[in-house]
Amino acid sequence: MLAAAGMSACSKEETATAPAEAKYIQVTIPEDAVAGETRTAVDGTETTWVQGDKVAVFLYDGSATRKFEFTADKSGATTTFSGDVPVGSYMLAAAHYPYSCGATFDAVNKTFKHTWGDAYCTSNLADYDFMYTNIWEEPFSVDETSTVLPVNFTFKPLMARIKITLGLGANETPRKIMLETDANVLPTAGTIDALGNFTASSVTNAITIPTGQKEFVIGLLPV
Repeated sequence: MLAAAGMSACSKEETATAPAEAKYIQVTIPEDAVAGETRTAVDGTETTWVQGDKVAVFLYDGSATRKFEFTADKSGATTTFSGDVPVGSYMLAAAHYPYSCGATFDAVNKTFKHTWGDAYCTSNLADYDFMYTNIWEEPFSVDETSTVLPVNFTFKPLMARIKITLGLGANETPRKIMLETDANVLPTAGTIDALGNFTASSVTNAITIPTGQKEFVIGLLPV
């Protein structure tokens, strides 16, 4: 079963903080190290990366997981991502898009957790267009000579996107779209395990999508 969430494009930024004593090195994730679906500029149901898109990269050193901000260097179907990480040795890595969203990564249990809530809206596609990567489990090190983060990620969208057109007259404008189900099957939060399986942890039977558009994109979440 699929649940729908209304959306349109936008982005928001958040800056990661780090201990002052850490020695940071700027590294890139090359284009050939990022595969799979692309995201953010929406044209119907097609998406591409946009220069400035921010992804969250998680590095686990065996005792703690750190979150770092990486930024797309150009627009297009493929792009490099650049960011600063501290010198050190790491056991695994993972990433999600967008950087700022209600998602967390548990390195010990190798799961992503995302909370959407039930206040669906059309003002911020980034909140709902969640993408996550495989978990890179080959140990690696970053030193002062490093220029590339030695990982390979495949971004996977949690939802499908479809284009909706309302059959309204020229002088008619919608105010909101209401979606209701007989049972509580519309997810508002959930987890994704290392195999990519999604499990809803919170559900509802109604969502409201405020919109003044006759044509828009909705996302289909697995239940």
